[in-house]
Amino acid sequence: MNWTALTSVAVLTASAAAVVVVQPGESLEQIAQRTLGDAKAAEELKALNGLTDDPVPAGTTLTLPGPERARALSALVAARNAVAQSGSRANGSKASETLSKAERLFRAAKYAASAAAADETWKLLSGATQQNTRFAIRVADGETRVTSKSGQAVRVEKDGVARPVHPGQTITVKAMSLAAPTPLSPADLARVVVKTNEKGVGSVALTWQAVTGAARYALEIVSLEQPPGKPVALNVDRPEAHVALPAGKYAWTVRAVPGEGERSDPSTRRSFELSVEPLKLEVTRPHWK
Repeated sequence: MNWTALTSVAVLTASAAAVVVVQPGESLEQIAQRTLGDAKAAEELKALNGLTDDPVPAGTTLTLPGPERARALSALVAARNAVAQSGSRANGSKASETLSKAERLFRAAKYAASAAAADETWKLLSGATQQNTRFAIRVADGETRVTSKSGQAVRVEKDGVARPVHPGQTITVKAMSLAAPTPLSPADLARVVVKTNEKGVGSVALTWQAVTGAARYALEIVSLEQPPGKPVALNVDRPEAHVALPAGKYAWTVRAVPGEGERSDPSTRRSFELSVEPLKLEVTRPHWK
């Protein structure tokens, strides 16, 4: 493992580019909130897809940012913290200008360039540090513990997420990190019809891609109806679940859970509308006289 004063841990993961289909009446801000959790990211979607107008016609397929966005965002957060705590340190003004450049590049969906500019902000501030940077690393029991003792903050990065560790602070990084499951079916915003049977309402099947190292999966289903009902939480040992639900609109996410250690981040949230086909009763005349 290679540790430096600026980057302590780097464990990067890759995934295929994701897409989303614009729904009727849906704006870029709503799509950004639904897919990225931030309505302000609509500017990124517009730049990433070469769009000039909003709203976008329904049925349009938009490309979503890949993992490079999370890495750039982590670098930006660390750079913002460094600038905020720099005070009157030399190069502080130049570092602020470089951070502003990184922010502009991020909004333009130029994530690699944004991350590079954010890292340059770190270099400007670290070059002005007079006190030697000292930190300690301890690896044991599947964990890495980093303690910053003096000088500039140490940036610890794992799975594309960076955290600054300032003098006097300690951070512990788990050795194992599971990838978030990828939902397979039903498709996002799908309409699912299930039939009733003699035993009651039939079940809807939810499936996702298996995750290496997962011992089980934690599934959560929430109702989108008003008022919302109590979430349904299930633990299953296979990448699928069959759940009996009443008719309505739902959203679901799933996490991979290892035998030991922390569970993964939640999967991409998917929603579906469930309708129930009533049981058909057949009445026949008796054959007795």
